[in-house]
Amino acid sequence: MIVSPKIDEKIAHYNKKIYELTPVEKHKGIYFKRDDYFVPFQGNNKYDLLNGGKVRQCLSLFIQKQKEIKNKFNNTVSTATSIHSPQGTIISRVAKEFNFKSVIGIGNTTVESAVKKCLPITMCADLGSEIVLLSDTQAFNTVLYSKLKQLSEEIPMFIVMFGVNFSDCRESIIDSVAYQVKNIPDCIDTLVVPVGSGISFASVVVGIYTYKKKIKRIIAVQPFGYDRKNTIRNILSKNPKRFFYNFEYYISNYAYHKKLNLNVGFDLDNIYESKGFEMMINDNIINEKKENVCYWIVGNNNITRH
Repeated sequence: MIVSPKIDEKIAHYNKKIYELTPVEKHKGIYFKRDDYFVPFQGNNKYDLLNGGKVRQCLSLFIQKQKEIKNKFNNTVSTATSIHSPQGTIISRVAKEFNFKSVIGIGNTTVESAVKKCLPITMCADLGSEIVLLSDTQAFNTVLYSKLKQLSEEIPMFIVMFGVNFSDCRESIIDSVAYQVKNIPDCIDTLVVPVGSGISFASVVVGIYTYKKKIKRIIAVQPFGYDRKNTIRNILSKNPKRFFYNFEYYISNYAYHKKLNLNVGFDLDNIYESKGFEMMINDNIINEKKENVCYWIVGNNNITRH
């Protein structure tokens, strides 16, 4: 296969950018790992403002799998997503960067309604993705991915799973985020990470042990959804370097769709980071007077919400 020089240049550019360390800042007595500063695309439109660890993972995944996507999957990537989730938008934007076709599967709505009323799906369509209805009545990930897999047997597509693939792509998914732990200051006692799928948290844990950080408390705060501890333990159990992984886990019952706007010196993502931060403070998970705390900002996807 002949790879165009432009694609080669993009791969070299993004491979370098993926491993640039995002900064750690201190606001109101708490440190923040600002992975929302990972904004890899150059441009002035809202699609180029997509940021954070999930964008890094998707870029890294597509770089790792680019030849397979071209040769085996007819240059096509796909995912199934909630109509309110930024996952589809992220995949659509990264696919566009590499000239991949993208298919975004949704459920329990109509394509017309989702494109018209749901900003993340509107953005996917604007970016050139094909929006397909996988189920008339169901929007659960298990159902949608089952339907998407059936569709991929008819139309070859590289499927990106919820949270971004990790089973056979550890280098791109786990290691690219784990590397970001390198510049966590040595003074940090406690590292707190908000949890969605659990993959980013597991990656951070791997980074803590890989780069020998002397962190006393590694804390996951999951504001909603079903318990992801087993997912996290499964990822960690498959890590090539076997460590004794020890972390604390807190879960709450915030409403996913209800936005919580918080400013901690900068605006937090109003679905994940804001709720995780409020959990950390209101549930007395940390002791601000006795601990040096760092809160990990996975990203900020407020631009994908009305």
